Amino acid sequence: GLAAGDYTLTAARTDCSFIPPSLAVTITSADVSGQDFTADCSVPTFSISGQVTDDSGDGVAGVTIADGAGNTATTGSDGTYTVSGLAAGDYTLTAARTDCSFIPPSLAVTITSADVSGQDFTADCSVPTFSISGQVTDDSGDGVAGVTIADGAGNTATTGNDGTYTISGLAAGDYTLTPSKDGYTFAPASRSVSVPPHASGQDFTAEPLLITIANLSSIESTPIPADGVSTVSITATVPNQGSGTAIVFDTTLGTLNSTTTHLGLAQSGPTFNENGEAVANSSVTIPTNENGEAVAILTAPDTPGVATVTVTIGSVSQSFQVRFVDAGPKTVYLPLVRR
Repeated sequence: GLAAGDYTLTAARTDCSFIPPSLAVTITSADVSGQDFTADCSVPTFSISGQVTDDSGDGVAGVTIADGAGNTATTGSDGTYTVSGLAAGDYTLTAARTDCSFIPPSLAVTITSADVSGQDFTADCSVPTFSISGQVTDDSGDGVAGVTIADGAGNTATTGNDGTYTISGLAAGDYTLTPSKDGYTFAPASRSVSVPPHASGQDFTAEPLLITIANLSSIESTPIPADGVSTVSITATVPNQGSGTAIVFDTTLGTLNSTTTHLGLAQSGPTFNENGEAVANSSVTIPTNENGEAVAILTAPDTPGVATVTVTIGSVSQSFQVRFVDAGPKTVYLPLVRR
């Protein structure tokens, strides 16, 4: 139904583009055919975008945004995200990061014919904390109350009547548990624990602290000459203590000294008066060796008597007696005087 003349043909469909964009046609006295176009009718895609922020308005990175249709995006350092390549339709957005919760829990979004922006979430990303728990019992399996458990990072807990304890609010990391109660030793002496996850079953066995004196019966029954030079070795052992535990030796008579010098622990040594005369040490503090032993040397006085020796660790002590007896007459050598 076209009259003779000049025409410009164009093709159009909302979801297509065409090559060529147009065709110039002239009708003279006959129909014109072969005026062809090539169409590119790709399905249009859209995007959903937004931002995840904390309560202060700062962007939260590393949050995964899912659209419920298998498409995801991850927030950048500023908290923004874009889920791209979406067809028109309905989507449900959710945000996820293991250490965060989100408001709102989800967002319903409908795409019709344009990108959708402003789909924002607020994140609460509290630092997760963990706990370490266990029980302290005696050899009979009964709970031991009042034991302090330290984690090496400044946190402590005290066992209850049943011997149980819990240290809470711990950040992820490595901890060394050490039990302590005056008058007790513990097995093991410490435990290494890592969290997460929560660590339970970190148990200890408590044993009353004991001091044993080697050859005690012989020491108490064997008199020592009160000659100012004779000595008796006193070896105190504290089981399960290991090295570096301070043992205090006290005596009411004679002089006490250590056989070795240990840096870092108070230890008395020989002292002298203003005339340069030695003054007896009535007390000495000696650290245990790796076997839990400490050795003190008791030197006899010049006069007979009975010394009460007390060995102490913490609130536990043991006392015994050492007898110093008359050393007998002394031989005095006088200088030869020529007459």
